Amino acid sequence: MNGRDLTLGVVGALAVAGVLSARRGSASVVAVLPQPSPPAPRPAFLEDFNAATVPAPFSRDGRMFPGVPVSIDLSHMEGDNYVTLDRFEAQPGIRGTGAGTEAMRRLLDLTDKHLLIVYLQPAPLDAGWAKKRLTDWYSSFGFDFEEGSEYGDMLRLPQAKGARRPNPRRSDPRISYNRSPR
Repeated sequence: MNGRDLTLGVVGALAVAGVLSARRGSASVVAVLPQPSPPAPRPAFLEDFNAATVPAPFSRDGRMFPGVPVSIDLSHMEGDNYVTLDRFEAQPGIRGTGAGTEAMRRLLDLTDKHLLIVYLQPAPLDAGWAKKRLTDWYSSFGFDFEEGSEYGDMLRLPQAKGARRPNPRRSDPRISYNRSPR
């Protein structure tokens, strides 16, 4: 019997190999081969977050990126497609230095890597920040108000790698970006 090995198809999770006979339309299964194992799973979000951050010495539960004194407290259940940002706090002495922007960019890079939605409820931690100013700051990173939320929750969908985030300073109408030649 003249025949040659070939893959006849995939049945469930198994690749079926067979020998096609010289007779028209007949085939016999020789072996059932397991499919190649799936690629190793990516590290879980919390593992990546904990590896990239250190405990914030000025916060009970928060973590911070090394060299960026902004406390980040979040919650995430493995398997969920979202992260809840419970607290994001820059110490009063470093506000306005760009540390909060740097911490938010690093956090969003991690959530984008894991294709996670980020939820938050904007609440100023002191009288120095009005809620409108805070929501404008979050909006500059791509956060929008969640439709139907009775608490004013904001969310941000994951962005593709290399997608350009808006520059928070470009959203300030008081700053002119047109530079005339000297």
